[in-house]
Amino acid sequence: MSRKRNNKPSAKRKSAKNSNYSLQLEKDFYNAPAQLSAQFNKEIVGLKQAENKLKATFAKLKTQAQKARTKVKANAANKSMNLLSKQLAEMTKSIQTATQKQAKMAALKKVFNEFEKDWTKKAKQIKAKPKKMAKPKKSMTKSNPQALPAEQPHMDNFEETLENVSTMDSSAEIIS
Repeated sequence: MSRKRNNKPSAKRKSAKNSNYSLQLEKDFYNAPAQLSAQFNKEIVGLKQAENKLKATFAKLKTQAQKARTKVKANAANKSMNLLSKQLAEMTKSIQTATQKQAKMAALKKVFNEFEKDWTKKAKQIKAKPKKMAKPKKSMTKSNPQALPAEQPHMDNFEETLENVSTMDSSAEIIS
């Protein structure tokens, strides 16, 4: 029969295991701050790299934003310049038409002043020299009455003034 062995560790073995274990714990305890500092250093380096990447990305985005702002300002300036140039063109056209109308009105005023002078001059001449008028005959009918010369305006002078106005209009257009 075989004998059963007890697998109990010997006291020497126990003490050796315990001493190795305690030595290992001591080493780990002494090395723990160094290991923690190494781990923290790795994390710090990683965070610094991430920070540098973020700074670089931020700088790129900042420059892109500035470029976009300048483009927007340039586009807005171009749009406003286009709008201003259109308004300027409209204003120059309106000024040209206003000056043309003013020139025509000045020419017309001049013609009307001449016409008025001629009219008053002719009226004074007619009033100054009253002609004896023949008494109308009884045979005159109502359908064919003759107007008195003082009452008739001088149409030939009026037509001349109208022709002068039309020539002045054409000359004002040529000048402008």
